[in-house]
Amino acid sequence: MQSGNGQSSHNLFGIKADQRWDGGQVKKETLEYEDGVAVRKREHFRTYASFEQSFQDYVAFLKATPRYAEALTNAEDPGNYFRSLQDAGYATDPAYADKIMQVMQGSEMQTALASFKAPSWRPINKG
Repeated sequence: MQSGNGQSSHNLFGIKADQRWDGGQVKKETLEYEDGVAVRKREHFRTYASFEQSFQDYVAFLKATPRYAEALTNAEDPGNYFRSLQDAGYATDPAYADKIMQVMQGSEMQTALASFKAPSWRPINKG
């Protein structure tokens, strides 16, 4: 997500900026579901100085919101975690958990994860 000046908002998790948020924000178009119907809206989203701040705020946001407590107890099982988040109202998309799991299990994610697991060095062959 980009901010109004074209720079990254660093908002990896699509957390909206409501009245409790006192940091930076950007207004962007989003697709929300109301009674099962997709509706385009313009909403305020949080902005961060870095991706690290986005991760830190995501964890703090979930821990500070009681309705996400069950999801946090399911963190060891991604499928249950994302279904619990969806059930608690984290996203309005009724297919949120399925979509996240498709990304996690997709070839691009698997390739990226494999690159992190592969050694970044190669032994010198002295023949």
